[in-house]
Formats: sequence, C-alpha cells, structure tokens
Amino acid sequence: MDGIFKYLPAFKVLICLSHQHAVQKSNIERQLQRKHDSLGLKTRKEIIMEARSLDIVEPGEVETPRGRVTAFAELREPLLAFRCSFDGCNNVQINEKQARVHANQVHQVKGSPQCPQEGSYYKINVQTFFQKRGLAKYFEVQLSESTESSQGERKMTSKPENEDFTAFEEFWKQLNAPAETLPGASHATEITPWMKRSGYWEHLVGLPMKEVRAAIAMPRAVSKIPGVIQDEGVEEKLQRICESIERVLRKALAAATGGIGTIGESFGKLAKAWRGC
Repeated sequence: MDGIFKYLPAFKVLICLSHQHAVQKSNIERQLQRKHDSLGLKTRKEIIMEARSLDIVEPGEVETPRGRVTAFAELREPLLAFRCSFDGCNNVQINEKQARVHANQVHQVKGSPQCPQEGSYYKINVQTFFQKRGLAKYFEVQLSESTESSQGERKMTSKPENEDFTAFEEFWKQLNAPAETLPGASHATEITPWMKRSGYWEHLVGLPMKEVRAAIAMPRAVSKIPGVIQDEGVEEKLQRICESIERVLRKALAAATGGIGTIGESFGKLAKAWRGC
C-alpha cells in the first residue's frame, strides 16, 4: 500500500497519494480499478486486503483538525476561504459572496458604510480530506514553507495584469465543466422519498457519467457518447427490440384512437399528443 495510499490514524482516513484526497472504505476497490489500473491484479488485491483491516470512518464521522494546523502535504494545496468572525460561529465559506450571504442572513449584517460586511469574516487557508461535493469539510491550515515558496514562485512568474483574468477563466471552466462522475446530493432537500426507499442514488454515486449515460441511452445514441465502446452485435439486437416495441405501441394506439369518442376525453388528448411525437 506504500506509495499508493497513506493512512492517517489520528483522523481515521485513507489518502490516495497521487490524487491527494481521502477515499471512502467502500470505494477503495473502485478507486484502484479506475484510477490505478496500471497496478497488477495481485497488487490491487493485497492493497484492498490491507486497507480493509484499517479503522476507516465514513466522511460524516471524520473529526477534522481543531484550530489551525500545518497543511497536509498529502492533500491538495490549501484554498483561500472566509471564516465568520462572530464568537461561537465557525462557519467557513470558499466563496466570498456566500460569506456575505451568511453574515446577512445569520447575523443580520446588511452591509453599509457604518457596518461593512467585510468585518464580519476574515480570510484563512483551508484543506479538506474529501473532495466530492457534499462530503467536503474544510479546516484551517497554516501554509508550510514549501507551499508558501511554491505559491510565491507562481505569483512572481505570473503577470499582475493578467492574474485576475486568468483566475476568472479557470473558475469559469471549472464551473461549466461537465461532471466526470455522478455527484452525490449536496443538500438534504435534493433527496426524494423514492431515493431514500430504493437507495439507487447511493448505488450510482461516483460512477463515471459516460457509463451512466450509456446505460440509459437508446442503442443508436450510445455510439455518440465519447469514450464508450459499442458492441455492434448487442446494440443491433437492442435496436430490433426497440423497433418491435414501437410497432406494437403504434398498433395499440391506432386501435385505441379508432374509438376515441368512447374512451374518454382525457385519454383522447393524451393519445393525440403521443401520436404527434
């Protein structure tokens, strides 16, 4: 496992060293298969067996460091964040706009010349063990000398007049980039009763989006999904099945609409709508 994962016993998390984030215990095998497929099967099995013997807790059970700690070299570089300055409130936001919203809604700081919102929060550097949306729990870190020097070098080599524009461009790309994997629910209100009852979302979270799209796409559409290899023999059979079902449905619709006056006005409207598809 050395060189691939590192276990942090103080926090009971397993860090993927090459991707610099923690991995859930249930996702270790998937992480190795999809992001470390160059490793031999025997090596992967040995890593999985060793990892299973470790005391790894779920993301919601992780106790993040208290106070300010030295930045973890195993994790991604610290991010700039904004911490609420009100006593007893430890709210941390990555986006300054959200820090203003928090000050307004929670502490009734509206923002005025007499009471500027900037005084209700201050800048800090943070890291998180988990990167997935909905699982990230940020904690304050002190930049190490190596991190400060690397950030200083980037500032010296970048042109000041282009710095803000470059940062905005990068942010815009990240904002509009399609998700590589199916994201989890970021808020409790996104979870419907059916999702709770069936548990299907928990089963699908983390799967590559292209695989999910391929699984639900019509046969002819699968070939249009980048990176998906199509089995022509299987897809041809599926296409015939779809065409056969369509013929049966159209015959059933034609038979039903033949007596449209007797089958009810609401069904008649539905039948006409479907017929025009």
